[in-house]
Amino acid sequence: MKKLILCLVISLLLISCSSNSWAFEFVQINGVTYVITDEIVEQEEVGELLGEVDKYSDEEKNHSSSYSGNFSNIYKIGTELYEIKGISRAHAIVVEYEIGHYVKAINEEEWTEEN
Repeated sequence: MKKLILCLVISLLLISCSSNSWAFEFVQINGVTYVITDEIVEQEEVGELLGEVDKYSDEEKNHSSSYSGNFSNIYKIGTELYEIKGISRAHAIVVEYEIGHYVKAINEEEWTEEN
C-alpha cells in the first residue's frame, strides 16, 4: 500500500512539473506585461487604440521576453488593446476580448505588489 501511495505521489509531481501552463494570463505591449484581471471596463472608459496582439502562444515554453511587438498567452492575434481614459498606460490598459466587451489588464509589477 505504501509503495502504491509513493508511486501516485511521484506521478503527480512529475505531471505537475512537466506542465506548460502559465502562472497568469497576460498581454505584453511595447515590452510591458499586463496581467489580465476580471474587472470589466465600460465602453465609455475605453481610450485610444494602442495596438493589437500580433504574437500568441498558450505554451509557456514558447514565450520569450525578447519578443518584439505585442504578445499574449490567452488572446489570439488581432485582439485590440486600448488605453483607459484618465489612467496612465504605465498602470493599466484595456483588452477587447469580444467586440464591444472590455477587460482591464494591470501592469505586472503593480499586480505582483498586490498579490
